[in-house]
This record gives sequence, structure tokens and C-alpha cells, in this order.
Amino acid sequence: MTGDTLQLLGIDDGVTSVNVTGGSGPYTYLWNDPGAQTDSVATGLSVGTYSVTVTDANGCTASGSAQVEIFDRIGELDLGLSFEVYPNPTNGVVTLAIEFSRHMDFNVQVRNLVGEILLVSSYSGNSSLREDLNLGELPNGVYFISVYTEKGSLNRRIVVSR
Repeated sequence: MTGDTLQLLGIDDGVTSVNVTGGSGPYTYLWNDPGAQTDSVATGLSVGTYSVTVTDANGCTASGSAQVEIFDRIGELDLGLSFEVYPNPTNGVVTLAIEFSRHMDFNVQVRNLVGEILLVSSYSGNSSLREDLNLGELPNGVYFISVYTEKGSLNRRIVVSR
């Protein structure tokens, strides 16, 4: 299970998901959030621990939990990196705006909620990047765009909605 949240001005925007292996599909899901969500992805969450019970076609159940935490930008200071993605939500094309304190080699990855890598681009010796990225081929949903450097990584959540 994975969890992530960005909380601005009291807006709860946390996301967590479960990836089921084993058992017999189809699966049903029940989260313990206030909305008792019934999908593999729970959205609109505030900070906290959430559990999910998954039931397979044979009535077998399994449970798990994930911690949704406040995302802050303190890591940007440690990495010497500023990273923005806009517009968000998007109907397809987003702009990546990345600034480093020095020239760096880095990778940019786009992942879905279950962590599958959908796109990877590598850059060498850049101190900044402003580039349009076309996400128009992706179905509506929540994705993570990550910048990976030798010192670590930063993630931004993006919503594709048409």
C-alpha cells in the first residue's frame, strides 16, 4: 500500500492505494475513511492511518494499512532543487519547471498510483529545465512525476482529467 498527501489551506488531498496479488478476482475493497470508499484507490484523505479490507471472489479477506502524511517542501532545501509541475489538474500537457543550485545529472519519471513507471527521461549536466510533457495518452487519474538526483528524489502529484 502507498500513501501520499498534500495539505494546503486545510484542503485534504491525500491518496492511498492497494495492489492485490493472489486470491481470485474480482476483488471488493472497503476503506475505513469517513466516506467508506470501495475502490482500490482512496482519495480526498486527511493525514492519518487508513486500513482497507479486500475480499476476493471466494470470500477470503485480507487487510492492510497505510499512513498518509503531510507533504512538505523541506527536502527541496536538502537537495538544492526546486520542482514545479503545472497546470494541475491537466487535460494532457504539463510544464516541468526544475531548478538546481548547481549543474546536475537527473532523471524524470512518471508513475501511476501502483508505482508502475510509465515514462523515464534522463538529463545530464543541467542546472535548470523548463519542458512540456504530454500526458494526453494516459487515462484520467492520479500520477506522480518524480525527479531523481544523486542526492535523492522529489515527487509531485498530478491529476489528468479531461
